[in-house]
Amino acid sequence: MPSSFISSFFFHGHGFLCFLPAFFKNQLIEYAQKSGLPSPVYNIIKEGPEHERRYKATVVIDNETYESPTYYLNLKKAEHGAAEVALAAIAAKSGKISAVPNPLVISLSIL
Repeated sequence: MPSSFISSFFFHGHGFLCFLPAFFKNQLIEYAQKSGLPSPVYNIIKEGPEHERRYKATVVIDNETYESPTYYLNLKKAEHGAAEVALAAIAAKSGKISAVPNPLVISLSIL
């Protein structure tokens, strides 16, 4: 599960950026812009009655669809969950991901 911090850190001298939940969507948009891709498109799946609504999200970027790992109690967290999965997959494909499990650490060179 993602960390509850709401800031990001740059580890000077190591070339790594730490992506934390409040910034997953922003980082995915930045990646798309720097890569010349259209902005990510989010789709929401709602579950449960109105008073107990839960949300799951998918995000499409570069013709790939990524899904949040679970249902969340609010829409923003679901979107951030999908963005986190997308960033991790993009980083893994590029071979520029650190082995630090949480928070997610990705090399700046993917951005």
